Amino acid sequence: MMVYRPTTDSEWGFLGIIMAQAMSGAALEIVVLWKYLGWVSPIVYQVPRSYSIIVNCGLAMFGLTYQAFLAFDALHVKNNVQVYSICICNVLLFVFNVMRYGQTEIVISGLRESRAQGTEPLVDLSVDFWKVVFPVLITSSVLVGACCVGLFAFAYKLHKEFAWAIYRHVSGSRQTRRRFLTYKVLIVLIKIEIYFFLAFVALYGVVRVHFTVPEFPLLVCLVPLELLQVALAIYFTKTENVLGAIVAIVLRLAEIAYLISRIIVVRSESIQKGLELGNEMLLFAGAALAFTSFICINSMVCISNFGYGLKPLLFKSSQDYLIDRKQI
Repeated sequence: MMVYRPTTDSEWGFLGIIMAQAMSGAALEIVVLWKYLGWVSPIVYQVPRSYSIIVNCGLAMFGLTYQAFLAFDALHVKNNVQVYSICICNVLLFVFNVMRYGQTEIVISGLRESRAQGTEPLVDLSVDFWKVVFPVLITSSVLVGACCVGLFAFAYKLHKEFAWAIYRHVSGSRQTRRRFLTYKVLIVLIKIEIYFFLAFVALYGVVRVHFTVPEFPLLVCLVPLELLQVALAIYFTKTENVLGAIVAIVLRLAEIAYLISRIIVVRSESIQKGLELGNEMLLFAGAALAFTSFICINSMVCISNFGYGLKPLLFKSSQDYLIDRKQI
C-alpha cells in the first residue's frame, strides 16, 4: 500500500495546518483535563455536571484528530469535496469551542457551590479554577478560528489543483462525471455526519440521560447501529442494489425522526430547566440532522443513477484513481 506524502505547496500547507491544529488543540485539551482532574474530589462524579468538562475535552480532541485523518484521506485521493467539507467541519468545531467558554464557566460555578452529604465541597475551593482554564479556552478558540481561515485559503488552491486530476480519474461524458461526483458527495457526507451524530450521543447520554436505565443502554445501541447504517449505505450504493439502498434510506429517515425528537426535548429542557450543555447538544444534533437530510437526498439521486455504467468506476482501487502528481 502506498503511503501518502504531500508533493505540492498547497497540500503541505493544508495538511500542515490540520496537523498543527490537531496536535496543539489536543495538548490544550489535555492541559484542561489534567487541571480539572486535580481540582475536583473523587466524590464529584456523583453530580451529572461533573462530566461536562471531561466530555467536552474528549469530543474536541476526537474532532481534531478525526479531521486530521479525513485530511490525509482527502489529499491522498484528491477529493476536493472532502477538502471543503473539512473546512465546514472546522467552522462547526470553532463554534463548539466558543460555546464551551460560557458553558465551562457555568459548570465551574455550579461545582463550587455544590456540596456532598453534609458540607463537604466537591472541589478544591482554594483554587480559582476559572482563572486557570480561562486562558487555555481562549487560546483554543483563537487557534481553531485562525486555522479556519488558513484551511479555506488552501482549499481554494487545492480545488484548482485537483480539478484536472478528477477529470483524468473519470473519463467519459459530462453526465458520467456528474454521477460519479454525486457518489463522492454521498461518501463525504457520511464521513462527516458520523462524527456529529456520535458526539451528540456522547453528550446526550452522559450529561442529560446520565446512565439512566433503560434509556442509556438503548442510546449506546445507537452507536453500532450508526456504523452498520454507514456500511450498508456505502455497500448497497457501490453495488447498485436498489432494495438495499432503499433500506439504508429508511434507516436514515428513522435517524432523522430520532434527532428531531431529541432536539425538541433538549430545546424544551434548556428553556425550562437550563439543561447543562444544551446549546452544544443542539449544535451537534442540528449538524447531524442537516448532514443526514442531505445524505437521504443524495442517496435518492444515487439510486436514480444506477444502471448507467458507473459501477466499474466505483470498484476501482484507490491506487487506480491516483495520478502522477508531477503531471498536474
